[in-house]
Amino acid sequence: IEKIIMAGKVKRPSIKDIDFDFNALKLIKNFALDSKGDDRLLSTISIFFENNGFPILDWKDQCKDLFIDKKCLTIKKPSKESILNRDKGLNTFKLIGKADIAQSLIIQNNIATTSGGGVLVNIGSNPLLKNLTIRYNSFAMNGGGISVASASADIENCKIYNNHSVEDYSLGGGISFSGSNGTISGSVISNNIAESGGGVSFYSSSPVVAETVIISNEAEYGGGLYSNNANPNIDHSVIVQNSAEHGGGIYGRINSDINIQNTTISDNFSTEGGGLYLRNNSTTWVERTIFWNDSPQEIFLHPSEGATQLSVSYS
Repeated sequence: IEKIIMAGKVKRPSIKDIDFDFNALKLIKNFALDSKGDDRLLSTISIFFENNGFPILDWKDQCKDLFIDKKCLTIKKPSKESILNRDKGLNTFKLIGKADIAQSLIIQNNIATTSGGGVLVNIGSNPLLKNLTIRYNSFAMNGGGISVASASADIENCKIYNNHSVEDYSLGGGISFSGSNGTISGSVISNNIAESGGGVSFYSSSPVVAETVIISNEAEYGGGLYSNNANPNIDHSVIVQNSAEHGGGIYGRINSDINIQNTTISDNFSTEGGGLYLRNNSTTWVERTIFWNDSPQEIFLHPSEGATQLSVSYS
């Protein structure tokens, strides 16, 4: 021990509770514990320690960030209206906390050594993520912007852009769902990078994507969207200008069942399957959907790796 800070309430010990040593006896010789006030008692103890080589630090100087500056204090009593408004705000804060709602935040410049560069929704959680801007985050495994793992999340009216990973096997530059359910609605997912699913990745999950724009994302597999053993439902959305080696817009593999309704998939680029790439017994139902100007072809069905099925209606 080199320095001492005294803080907290004073509790006078009983004489019988003190284990006296030589130094304690010297202190009592100069000060009667039962005959003086608490302030004098503390002053005497402080002097005793300082005389024995232990400086006493003022807690006000050490903990400046924990206390209000005197200049900010007032003796004026708040009005009843001000107190009512304070209580309303506090109650609202408590209710939002219980509901697991994150709103109107900017989450940026974070680094995840595993998953969830911006936000990690982990086992058993069920939050509403609303009106968030999630950008410039990096990650190694799943979800540069948001990672939902063995949980459920509703992502509403969010902007998720410029998140990235350069690691092998990374999933979901913008959003990753793994063993999870939930919704993505009214959001824009753009300029994200991962090995699989530059915009979004779904693994063993059944999410809904509605009224969402997935644009200008990059990956090796699934520039806009990657589905592996998953059953996503895509409705009233736009998937455009994404790029990948395989599946510029959407890449489906290993028993994926992808439903696409009322969606525009255009101007995506890849080596194979500019708009949609299917393999490994994956199926897709396409209804009232536009495929336009994807390169080199709108839809590519892998010729040898298991049966793939495509059903098209009113498109």
